[in-house]
Amino acid sequence: MVDLKGKTALVTGATGGMGKEIAYALSKLGMNVCVNYSSEKKEREAGEIVRGIEKCGTKALAVCADVSNSQEVGAMFKEAHARLGSIFVLVNNAGIYAAKPGTPLHEVPEEEWDRVMNVNLKGVYLCAREAARQMIANKGGRIINISSVVGLRGSRAGAHYAASKAGVIGLTYALADELGQYGILANSVAPGPVKTKLLDKLNKTDFERMRRETPIGRIATEKEIADAVCFFAQTDIVNGQVMVVDGGRVKH
Repeated sequence: MVDLKGKTALVTGATGGMGKEIAYALSKLGMNVCVNYSSEKKEREAGEIVRGIEKCGTKALAVCADVSNSQEVGAMFKEAHARLGSIFVLVNNAGIYAAKPGTPLHEVPEEEWDRVMNVNLKGVYLCAREAARQMIANKGGRIINISSVVGLRGSRAGAHYAASKAGVIGLTYALADELGQYGILANSVAPGPVKTKLLDKLNKTDFERMRRETPIGRIATEKEIADAVCFFAQTDIVNGQVMVVDGGRVKH
């Protein structure tokens, strides 16, 4: 396993539930962490995460950037490099859901398709591109993309959301092939339902159905997604893989 102490990680969408857990988990492995957030409304929360990480004894930096904007992404990576050092671990966690889950494809407006694709897929491409440039120069790194089980099996939650996550998986495979020669490993974590604030909005009947459909009888926690990310961050051999973290709902 790779010793990550003193190395730098960048986590996109780090103010969300999973992103926050991932940022903290990497800091506990001794990493300095760049905490990405998407708007001024999340600035205070990003600052709290930075202070929490610094209490663990490592460095942290909060940077506001829209991952679908190439200029903002470029500026974020430049600032992170200048203040924390070259990026060794990139976690592409930023993502958005369909505005109206369950909308059939023939009723999805083009602007809604573009909105989801721009963040969920283009954002991964832009961040991976910037990270790869630093990692190639330093002959090593880890790119970890958060996809979803719907990228493997589809979903009635929204064809555009499922397509964006399937695209993330395909991009992960391509990155593994292209970048392995430079000592850069690319993998993907594909969560199923995760106990987040979003899931708390489900009514009791839907939540119980989801729990019953899971072979282990419970829903994954945000910490368990972070644990999967930490495995990929530390491995020195696993490359081009999709780790499904859903308690056995989807067999892959």
